[in-house]
Amino acid sequence: MSLIDISIYERFQKLRSELKEYFKEREEVVDGALTALLSRHHILLIGPPGTAKTNLAETLCKSIAGIKYFFHLLTKFTTDKDLLVSEVMVEEEMQQQGKLIKFINRSEKKLPQSHIAFLDEIFKCSAVTLNALLRLINERKCTINPGEELDSPLITMIGASNELPGKEQEELMALNDRFLLRYIIDYLKLL
Repeated sequence: MSLIDISIYERFQKLRSELKEYFKEREEVVDGALTALLSRHHILLIGPPGTAKTNLAETLCKSIAGIKYFFHLLTKFTTDKDLLVSEVMVEEEMQQQGKLIKFINRSEKKLPQSHIAFLDEIFKCSAVTLNALLRLINERKCTINPGEELDSPLITMIGASNELPGKEQEELMALNDRFLLRYIIDYLKLL
């Protein structure tokens, strides 16, 4: 190993140790989250409220310098525009037939521009909205304006939920399958 490799390795091990020290009884989940980051895969955290799912994701993201982090608490009213579009710009263009008005979606500080995304209560959102994210999750590409393909720097998506989708939510299975790493988190045993 070169000196640079040792420095990166040591910093990684220090972060790993600090996270494991802070998140008691979450050692396996910490290793899984770090593995997801290193391997560019997605991780799903399932557990009841109060089991540190959100805290773990936020602490991990804030521990890495230069990372653009996106967080959204999903509800049944969340749309794909809430996740992908930050604002709509109006552009006017003069043409022979008259004035052409275009509405252009911008994605600054939204999911397509993030390195790590955390979608809390991921299965509370509509299947239509979540399935619109499949290409972004799989290929790190999305379209927010017709004919404009956007490459995303997305490394890892962290999803969290209190439960897995049930049989009545079969349409969410495509999204559910995108999470290679899955952890069931329960309340702490030691207090």
